[in-house]
Amino acid sequence: MIDKPKHIPGRITYLVCVDDTDECRIAMRLAALRAHNTGGQIVLLYVIEPAVFQHWAVVGEKMAEEGRINTDIAMVPIMHNLNVEQIAQLTKDGYYQGARVAGVKFVLDGSPQGRTAWTTQPYKENPDGVTGPYTAYPTVNIPLFKKQAKSFLDAKVPIYLHANGDAAIDLAMDAVEEAFEGKEIPDHRSVIIHSQ
Repeated sequence: MIDKPKHIPGRITYLVCVDDTDECRIAMRLAALRAHNTGGQIVLLYVIEPAVFQHWAVVGEKMAEEGRINTDIAMVPIMHNLNVEQIAQLTKDGYYQGARVAGVKFVLDGSPQGRTAWTTQPYKENPDGVTGPYTAYPTVNIPLFKKQAKSFLDAKVPIYLHANGDAAIDLAMDAVEEAFEGKEIPDHRSVIIHSQ
């Protein structure tokens, strides 16, 4: 008789990507049965396409018009199919009744606490279920990110770069350096945030 490894309830998570297909219904049913039989849990992921940028910017403008913003607010939308020209115009417009768009944010990696910060040296302790040298990973397509970063910097839009691990920090610095290659580096006000 072969000994099966004992399962620790709650240690298995079944991720189901939710959409309106028949396959999704089957996947949800299967995940529910597996979670029930193993003591695991289910996490549902539903991806909502972002609205056009102005939709949420209008909310901020309305609040400002009504005098409900009592402080200066610098908004930094996360880069996801944002229009360079729109963002460039919004950053040039400056403050409007206490609010402005200050640039655009790129998320290059995760967090050290979750062991998803992208590093050049392997972690001393891997996440559960991971064997061998583990350095995490970038959360962007590197060539596409560099192209997008250059487009925003060329349009004089500051970029805010979420980078925790040293590999992500290297990528952030490389992208800025490559964007200005062969040119005098202007006062671009780009920032690496978190960098732990």
